Amino acid sequence: LTNTMEGARRWRLALEPALARARSCWRVEGGRCIHAGKVGVAVLIASSLSLFGLVEQEWAVITVIIIMQPTLGATLSKTAQRMLGTLAAASAALLCGLAANAIAARGGPHHAVWFVSVLEVSGTAALTYAGSCQKTWSYAYLLANITFSFLLLMTWRGDMDAAGKRITMIIVGAIIGITVHLLPPRQTAAAAARKLLTANFDDAARSLEE
Repeated sequence: LTNTMEGARRWRLALEPALARARSCWRVEGGRCIHAGKVGVAVLIASSLSLFGLVEQEWAVITVIIIMQPTLGATLSKTAQRMLGTLAAASAALLCGLAANAIAARGGPHHAVWFVSVLEVSGTAALTYAGSCQKTWSYAYLLANITFSFLLLMTWRGDMDAAGKRITMIIVGAIIGITVHLLPPRQTAAAAARKLLTANFDDAARSLEE
């Protein structure tokens, strides 16, 4: 019995460094594993929208992948920027597209082409410049730049129904991403910082012991 207990103690001492490293790795990498799993679940939910015959549902999947970040705060920030950039650009593109159609009806297609060309160049240049100056909201400006360009062309061609469905799917994707992220276990920036700090202290303690 004594030999058995001594052997078990030796095995425990031999495995303790590996177990400690595994615990330290989980403190740091566990949050990433949880985040990856949640992204997979959210993508599955967004992809299942295709079963209902919804149009432009791939934009829900794209939105989920883009907005879901390791922490809740980062996810909400990404979502806010995506929604703000998309909705602002969509509103501007809708008004400009309707104006282009009105110009085409009155002055002919060539007038509308010039009008859309000027809007395309000036709008892209303004949003690109603003995005380079505002680092905090650079993603919102980037999304506004992309959205304004293709929605302007879509509304000019009269394809406003597809544009509306695409925006709807973006909103649905954002809702799915945030909802899945709120499910336990939640990952916050403060918790991630505590785990990283604890892991660093553990590594430092093991280094001193060695």
